Order: sequence, then C-alpha cells, then structure tokens
Amino acid sequence: MTHLKNTTSLLALLAFSGLFVADATAQDATKKDELSLVADHFEYSQSSTVVSAKGAVNIMSSHGKLWADRLVYNTNSGEVVASGNVVYVNEDNITLFLDSIELDGDLKAGVLKNIRVKMGELEHAGPRLAASEASRTAKGVLSLKDAVYSPCKPCAEDNTLPWRITASEIEYDAENSMVSYEDAALDIYGVPVAYMPYFKHSIDNTPASGLLAPRFGSSTRTGFETKLAYYQHIAPNHDATARLRLMTDRGAMLGLEHRLQGEQWYNNLTASAIEDDLTSSWRSHIQSQTEYVFKPGRRAGLNLNLASDDTYLDDFFDKNPSHLASTAYLEDASKDHYYAATATFYQDQKVDSDDGKTAQVLPQFIYEKAFNLGHNKSHSLTLSANAMSLYRSEGTQYNRLVTDVEYRDVKIFNSGDKFDFRANMRTDLYQVNTDTDSSAGDEGTYGRFLPQISLQWERPFISATGYHKMTPTAMLVLSPRGGNPDEIPNEDSVAYELDTSNLFDANRFAGYDRIESGPRFIYGVDNVWGHAHETQWRIFVGQSYRMYNDSVLPDTGGTETKVSDWVGLIEAKPHEHVTFSSKFRIDNSSIDSRRLDNIITIGDRQESHILLTHSQLDGGPEEMKINGRYHFNEKYSFEGEFHRDLTGEGRSLNTEGQITYTDDCYKLSFKARRRGFDNRNVPPSTDYLFNVELLTLGSRYN
Repeated sequence: MTHLKNTTSLLALLAFSGLFVADATAQDATKKDELSLVADHFEYSQSSTVVSAKGAVNIMSSHGKLWADRLVYNTNSGEVVASGNVVYVNEDNITLFLDSIELDGDLKAGVLKNIRVKMGELEHAGPRLAASEASRTAKGVLSLKDAVYSPCKPCAEDNTLPWRITASEIEYDAENSMVSYEDAALDIYGVPVAYMPYFKHSIDNTPASGLLAPRFGSSTRTGFETKLAYYQHIAPNHDATARLRLMTDRGAMLGLEHRLQGEQWYNNLTASAIEDDLTSSWRSHIQSQTEYVFKPGRRAGLNLNLASDDTYLDDFFDKNPSHLASTAYLEDASKDHYYAATATFYQDQKVDSDDGKTAQVLPQFIYEKAFNLGHNKSHSLTLSANAMSLYRSEGTQYNRLVTDVEYRDVKIFNSGDKFDFRANMRTDLYQVNTDTDSSAGDEGTYGRFLPQISLQWERPFISATGYHKMTPTAMLVLSPRGGNPDEIPNEDSVAYELDTSNLFDANRFAGYDRIESGPRFIYGVDNVWGHAHETQWRIFVGQSYRMYNDSVLPDTGGTETKVSDWVGLIEAKPHEHVTFSSKFRIDNSSIDSRRLDNIITIGDRQESHILLTHSQLDGGPEEMKINGRYHFNEKYSFEGEFHRDLTGEGRSLNTEGQITYTDDCYKLSFKARRRGFDNRNVPPSTDYLFNVELLTLGSRYN
C-alpha cells in the first residue's frame, strides 16, 4: 500500500469538496494543507499528466474524508474522477454514497448521478437521502431531484421502509439542519397516506415552522377527537403554536400558545376557546406570565389565570384547582431587604362557590429589612411590615397593617451547643367593614400587640465512627395569653396543622389573622445513620407542651390539648434502588394515627420504577396511589397509574396505562384511562389516546 503526504497537487483530489464549500478561490486551492492519500497502487501516464490510484483509495483532509475503489486526476485539465463505492464525509458530517463523481477543470462539481446522502457520522445510524441527481446551489444548499428521505432501516423481509417521504425536489440545508420538500408524499410501508405540496422540518430538533404530528383519541366525555397543531418559529426568542382539537360530541376547540423572550423580559401565553355543543355556550381560559427584570433583584410582572367557569379546566384538561389566582407584582430584593407590592384576584373553583363572597387582595405591600449588628453577623435586627386591603362585594372587608421588630442573637460554642435567641414585638391594626347582612363581627378599628421571646437550643452528638449523629433540640417560647379578639376576622389563618416543618415555629398559623400565644415548650430529637454524603436512615420525633389551653387553636390541628400530638418522620435507603419516607402525626394519649404520608420508591425514577404513595388524615380523606414505568427492552415500555380513595367503601379515582413502542424511526403509543369521579357537570369517563410520532420530523411543543 502506497501513502503520499503533504503534496500540493493532491489538493485537487479534494476539489469535490467544492460541492460543500462554496466559492473556493484558486488561492485557497494552492495553500499548503495537511492531507494524505492512501491506495493499494499508483500509476502515472507516460506524459505524467494523469495520475491513477486503485484499490482501497482513502483521502484524509481537513476538508473531509473520501473512500473509493479508483481515482483518476488529470493535472492539465484539473479534472478528478472517483468511482466505485464512493463514500465521502465532509466537515458537516454529511455522508455521500455515490457510484462516481466527476469534477471539471475549474475544480467545481458537476451534476451527480445516483447519489445517497446520510446526515450524521458514518458509523452511526441517521437519516438518509437518495436521488437520481444532485447539485449544490449558490447558497450552499444540496438540491436533489426525484428524491427520497427516510431515517428508517429497510425491513429484512422485503427491503421496504416503515415510512419515507418522496418528492420531486428535496433541498438539504446542512448548516441549519433543515430539509424541505416540493410535491411530496408520505408513504407508510409503501402505501401513500398523505400528500404535501410543500413541507419542511429539521433533523435535530432545531426549531422549524410546520405542522406537528396529529394525535387521535376517544372519550365517553368528548367523543372521538383529533388534535392538530401548527408551530411557527418566528425568531430564536419568539415562537407560537396554533392548535385545533376536534371532538365529535363537544365541537371544535381553538388553542393558542405564544412565547416571547427579550434580554430583560419574557411573556408566555396559553389560551383556548370552544362553543361547547353540550352546554350550548362559549367556554374558554387564558394563562399568561409576563415579567420584566429591571436589574438583578428588581422585577415586575403580571400572571393571569382565568377560566369561563369552575369546571372548564377539569372538563377539557383534567385540571381541578381549588382556585385560580391572577397577580400583579413589583419586587425588590437583596440579601438584607425585600420590598414588594402585589394585587391578587382570586377565582374560586370549588363547589357552591360564590364569586361575590370570594376575597380579593387589592393591594398588599410587604417590607422587610435586616441589619447586622456585629462583625460576625450573629446579632441582627429585622424590621418587617405587611399592609393589605381585602375586598369582597358581599361580606366582610378589612384593611390590615402588621408590623414586627425582631432582635436575634445566635451563638455557637466549641462544645457544639447552638443557642438561637429571638425577641419580637408585633403590632397589628385592623379596620373592619361588614355589610348589613353579615354576622362576621362588628365594624370598627381594632388593634393588638404581642411581645414574645424564644430560645432554641440544639447540640449534635456524633459516634466515634461518624456513622450515627443524634441531635436533640429544645425551644422555649414566652408570650402573653390571648391576642385573638372576636372582632378581628379570620381570613388567612384558617389552615392549621402541626407537622415536622413547623414544629419549631413560634407561630404555626399560616397567615396573620390569628396568632399563637402563651408560654410553651417544644422538644424533639433527630437521628441520622449514614456516611457523610449518603443517609441510610433518619428518624425524627418531636412534640410541644403549652401551659394553658388555647381556644383559638382548631380541634383537629394536633395542638388542641396542652400536650400536642407527636410528629415525626422516617427516611430510609436500605438499597441503592429502594427508598422510603414517612411523615406522621400520632395522638399523644392513644397513640392512634392522626396523619400519615408514606412514599416508597423501588427502582430508578428516570428508568424503570414503582412509586407508591399513601396519605391518611384522621376524620378526613385516605388515598393510595401507585404509578410506575417499566422498560421491557429498548423498544417496548409501559407506564401507568392507579389512584384510589380508601374512605368508606372506596372508589377508584383514576386508572390509566400507556404502552409505547419505539423503533429506530417512529414511536407508537396507546393510552387508556378511566376517571372514576364526577365534578358537577363533569362525569366519570373512559378515554383512549393513540399517538404516532415520526422521528426526525420534529415534535417541538406537540
């Protein structure tokens, strides 16, 4: 085998790279370049004007790679002919399969015959093009006549392709990874199924305008349905998707998604509308997020969430929120301050909701400022204020101002003991207005103040091996009793439940309208077993004790008696692919379960796994959910969910399963779902969804 290297004249042998490198100048052709030519045999004519290379011809250059059985170069005319199993890989990883290639005296490629193009590296599978002839346009785009596109491997039985696109002309823009077609037809196993006068797509998920893959389904609630979508790529930071959902029992739904992002702002919009055949009325929804960032830490925005009625989102999108919130906000934050002005409009979605009695926060102002009082930042002073106007057209309204001053001193000793001391002075002022039919209290101006001090201690004890760490924690809170007069309405502190996340909070109410008061003592111990970066077991248990009963605390929150319920959590990872966690609340006297939330994971959540969750509330709901995914092999996978209500006689809330088949060039999925509960005018339903995705045609926002 003969090997030639660093020969200037051999640059001409790569002149066919002009097919992919437009406007190569003569000066470029004369530059020294690192290239090599390997062949089994070289021959020279008597006049030394013709050079021939035969047998396993291979050229390597920065311009690309060439393999052929034979290559002939005429030094006078500059013509180069490569023939016999020609394969060329260019700088863009485009692979050409040719019977032969000829180049003229100007070192430019002529029309190629019987060409096959593979996008991607030679040793990897990828989309392919084939054509009777091909040429390169002035813009560097490969143009193919009477061409075929397919990423599929031929079937072994009859050499047919699972799917392909045939066209009178196909253009391949390698720089932008785009393929466009004129007078095209889609074949499925040789059977024409669709005609497209013009069509284009990307081969590597590069955003491209065009039709998205349709989806088909059937539901006892909506009938047979087809989902169509068109994606419009306007700019790298701007796109939109128009959707059409055709339902035999409900009509045609129009949908729109719009996304636009600037250097300091963005907007995302989703909307839909339908003239519902079932209700004979127009129904719709809109969701939008808009934000402008003035500088890091300072921003303003508007989030819209609106629906025409309480069940629209559940009826058509299987979403059942308790309320929809639309908020306008202006925020300024840093490591030592937070200022905000917000206004929120709530749309209640619950059963028997009355829009006139739904509270609206119009507006709310928040101020928080922290001051470090020592060089080591262990001493701090925090000032905070919250001013809010609560409005409703029917019922109680109020204006509220809450201020708080907190001094904090944190000390850590060499022994490992940590003491966290806090002293607070909170002052509240309410102006309450009630309509004549309201029984929620009297109109007037009311105030209260609550001085409070707390001291929290903790100390870790670590075993000699470092495998076990035990950390006991205790907290003493002192404040006067009372502070919750009946004249102050309770709007934002209805929810109250003791758990591990708020056990050591001085005030465990969610909002401001109710305060937890009186002397109390809180204690707990946390045990962790495991190495430095991996916890094998964790067990925490804690409780609180108050000196006096507090009538404002709810009967089911866990602190209705002086000695609270026990709260805790257990986390375990006995195996790499097995994890368990449980949060619980246990009655302090009977040891009965008052609240239980369990999660068990078996497997890898990114791959095959089973996830089991169970939740139980004493006197409330009890539910179990099982979902998971299993990959049978590289082609077949299954995922499903089983959600059941365990209270009373029990009922299935949701049962669904989906099987997916993925081939080298297409993906098929079939999903069956049974919804077992009703929501006012939305009855239980059985749904089926079938989806076909032709890979490499793009699935952006589908």
